[in-house]
Amino acid sequence: MLINLIMNACAAMNGEGVLTFRTHRDKPNKRVYMEVSDNGCGIAEENLPKIFDPFFTTKEPGRAQGWG
Repeated sequence: MLINLIMNACAAMNGEGVLTFRTHRDKPNKRVYMEVSDNGCGIAEENLPKIFDPFFTTKEPGRAQGWG
């Protein structure tokens, strides 16, 4: 899943931009958090309602798993 996030971010940045990883450890609650962000083009507004649909993708068939 992490590799897929990285690949999607790179595609959204069109070969240039900033990909950032942040981590945080919450010792009292025994949790670790990771945030991934990029300064790519983002998601088209018409696709926002679909982003949590299983295997949703805007890429052509065979080019994505829809995990982004």
